[in-house]
Amino acid sequence: MLTKNHTIRLTCAQGQHEMLADELRSFGHEPTQIDRSGVECHGDLTLIMKLNLESRIAMRVLVLIRTFDCT
Repeated sequence: MLTKNHTIRLTCAQGQHEMLADELRSFGHEPTQIDRSGVECHGDLTLIMKLNLESRIAMRVLVLIRTFDCT
């Protein structure tokens, strides 16, 4: 579980996405997607805990659990 690669979504106040991406880079991780409401990246449980405790810009640290097709 600790080493599993998760998709992580960090939400922020609208317009703060570039600062959040810079903060993520300062933690040593590159964002995979950036939009007006947040940033996505990939990482393990250790990164999730670090972001949850140390991020000053992120409002929420969300982890993708599962995806499915809706038809």
